[in-house]
Amino acid sequence: MTLMDDRFHVSSIFLLTLAVCFFSAYPMLSGEAVSDIWTFLFVVSGWVISLCLHEFGHAFAAYRYGDFSVADKGYLTLNPLKYSNLLMSIVLPVVFLMMGGIGFPGGAVYINMAAIKTQKQKSLVSAAGPIGTAIFAFLLTLPFWSGMAENSNLNTFWAALSLLAFLQISALILNLLPVPGLDGFGIIEPFLKGDLKKKIHNVSGIAILAIFFLLFNDTPVSDAFWTSIAFIAKMCGLDFDLIRQGFSVFTFWD
Repeated sequence: MTLMDDRFHVSSIFLLTLAVCFFSAYPMLSGEAVSDIWTFLFVVSGWVISLCLHEFGHAFAAYRYGDFSVADKGYLTLNPLKYSNLLMSIVLPVVFLMMGGIGFPGGAVYINMAAIKTQKQKSLVSAAGPIGTAIFAFLLTLPFWSGMAENSNLNTFWAALSLLAFLQISALILNLLPVPGLDGFGIIEPFLKGDLKKKIHNVSGIAILAIFFLLFNDTPVSDAFWTSIAFIAKMCGLDFDLIRQGFSVFTFWD
């Protein structure tokens, strides 16, 4: 890998997304009354950045363990348009944010698992995406549990940041569920026996639909899911009043 190799440069689209995130944060950091649109732009651009970091984690681990095709596919450039397709990777996750404020996993990198030698390495490739999400969530929650977010003059910014952090936590917990199609299953799949793995794959379509039905309806599974998210968010120092305020401002059209 060399710095001059075009396959490994940081894409201009990712840099533009970063610029939008920082530019939209500036009016809120000024402490003055600002338009709700800045919160919307901050959260959406921050969410796209998180998707890029998540998928880059998968791709980097895959490259590290032998699948060099991810470089040729542009997965190591942090370009959001390279991760699956625009509809599934960007549009639908953002629509889910707008509808209910849940971090819906989006995007996908296509890994050649046959090029990766060991079961442990295959498991780590699946885990690398959630690790990227967890690191990003940690950085977002740092101001809250460290006491940095006590400046009430920046209330609008803290509300937006707390919403973005909450979305990362919800996405992380959702994506770690051991359900086919999610990274949680990808982490354990390499260690499953062939017959069991085949049976699970045969019902994978039904399984993903079933879990989303259970999560988004009044069920014990939904209660346990949201209780876990709330517990982790509280442990990270997030204020639910701020999260609600952030979501209220985020949905400025409501």
